[in-house]
Amino acid sequence: FSTAIWAILLIGAALAVCAAAGLAWMWVLARRELSRTQAAVAAAQAQQQALEVRWQTLVGQTPDFVVLTDLEFRITFLNRVATGNHERPLQEYLGTSVLEYVQADHMERFRAAFERARATGESSVMEMPSGQRSSSQAIFESRVAAIRRDGKVIALLCLGRDITASRRVEKQLQQAQKMEAIGRLAGGVAHDFNNLLTVITCNTLLAKDDIPEDSPACDELQEVLMAAESAASLTQKLLAFSRRQMIKKSYLDLRSSVSEVTRML
Repeated sequence: FSTAIWAILLIGAALAVCAAAGLAWMWVLARRELSRTQAAVAAAQAQQQALEVRWQTLVGQTPDFVVLTDLEFRITFLNRVATGNHERPLQEYLGTSVLEYVQADHMERFRAAFERARATGESSVMEMPSGQRSSSQAIFESRVAAIRRDGKVIALLCLGRDITASRRVEKQLQQAQKMEAIGRLAGGVAHDFNNLLTVITCNTLLAKDDIPEDSPACDELQEVLMAAESAASLTQKLLAFSRRQMIKKSYLDLRSSVSEVTRML
């Protein structure tokens, strides 16, 4: 009987030792797995932080303004350009409605763009002036788009670019095109007018040859010729303008010019 008891006790002790060893090994494995998990989490967090720093640096250096909002149009992120480069801390803008910074006369259009992006994911592009009214007010091209995850809209993105300079260049180009059209018109008018002057001059010379030199009409015809010459000079200036030629500067004798005009009057 005593031998059987000792055997049972030994078996129990062996089982207890095995159980303790198993628990110790499981604890070691759990610690290893926990360390691996913690290392993976730390690596993922470091990678996420590096991506965030890289993204914020990239967005911070872009000349365009970038604004992220939630589905209630509350700002969750913006870069310095979006604030107009004001000294106000960026954190003070977070949580405020993006609509607070839109002019009242553009509010409905801007709100409709955000609501359309939230409801359908459709992007909108619009032009609007900057928040401060002035003679040199900047013009921005704004794009409102949806950010999706698994096909569901989770946030809204507003991008804006200052297109004031390009609009100014477009206006200058339009003005140049208008001046070019006026120049072509002036050239056509000058050619037609020059043809008429040629007829007037030729007929005046013929009429002057048909009358005696002491006739009173001879002086009057001479005035016609002088007026025709002045008109021809004017047509040359119009042609020079239409061809964008440089007009040569010359001295003007005011006394003789006034005398010629006085005789014509």
